[in-house]
Amino acid sequence: MIKATMLVPTHYNDGSHVGDGYHVNVGLWFINKFGGVTIQHGLRGKYRMADGTIADDELVAYTVVCEQPGLYDLSKLAASIACGLQQESVYLDYHDCNVEFIKPGTQELI
Repeated sequence: MIKATMLVPTHYNDGSHVGDGYHVNVGLWFINKFGGVTIQHGLRGKYRMADGTIADDELVAYTVVCEQPGLYDLSKLAASIACGLQQESVYLDYHDCNVEFIKPGTQELI
């Protein structure tokens, strides 16, 4: 399994807000493609742009677990977001992981 996190800015480079509906649609894309997503709002990051200016971004992190072939779709989504939000790039990291989805037990231990 692969665990992947994509960071998507909440504002265009000119400072205008991309709109909450955009992030709702991104979240739905992840749910429709992978069956679920963990979304973390309120992250901040800095990035040196090609012209040397430093962007100070507010970001939303989308984290999913998928099989290796899902990375192709994630890369295509990142490129689409970069184009749509007029970004130089969109951050995507991924690594191998072990994940279990634990079902409820029959006895409470705590």
